Amino acid sequence: KGNNTDELVEDIEKIRDFLKIKNFIIVGGSWGATLSLKYTLKYPKNILGVLLRSVFLGTIKEIEWAFINGPKCFAPDLYDQYKSFFPSEEDLINSYYEEICEKKSKLHSWVWHDYERILSQINPQDHSFESYESMEKREGVPNSPFMELHYIKNHFFMEDDEILRNISNISRIPGFIVQGRYDLICPPVNAYNLNKGWKSSKLMFVNTAGHSSSDQGIMDNMLEGLNKLISDV
Repeated sequence: KGNNTDELVEDIEKIRDFLKIKNFIIVGGSWGATLSLKYTLKYPKNILGVLLRSVFLGTIKEIEWAFINGPKCFAPDLYDQYKSFFPSEEDLINSYYEEICEKKSKLHSWVWHDYERILSQINPQDHSFESYESMEKREGVPNSPFMELHYIKNHFFMEDDEILRNISNISRIPGFIVQGRYDLICPPVNAYNLNKGWKSSKLMFVNTAGHSSSDQGIMDNMLEGLNKLISDV
């Protein structure tokens, strides 16, 4: 209840107000990048600069890429396992929503969790799932599948291409975007399109990285970007 994108943006504002911070540099990666952009669009006067990693713009076409179309091309063996629970590929995301959010399936929750984790790393230790028996024996259930599918089901509580359509409104705010060249979760075209529409932003592609912040080159470039934003303030 009350868990939606606008409320998360307001949570950021409540924290800023509580800490009595007048202006600040906001930093976010992946879904955090979405929230950083949403906050900046609503409260531009509070923001000195924006530092982003692995840009996600809150659209369903990005989800279709991350969980279906991308893996079909780059991890077809993993994708075949991921879809094997269901007879049809036509509504795969919704099928996982029903199993995880409505039926509270522990197995499907861990499959979703591991699928995303494997795809987020440029060189994962294991490219396939553990046995389903092993997954069933794990303690607890991961939170991320419930949260992600709640937001996916509700189209992230945003209009289509909402961020890109409004990005010119913050054209004067400096931004630094760090994007893994081989990001299978948040495709680099997101960062490219954002940079094109955001005149005062700089885009840095990292050729040694995928989605994960721990991939080689990501943190070095984020620190470089942060230092540049600080020096420009």
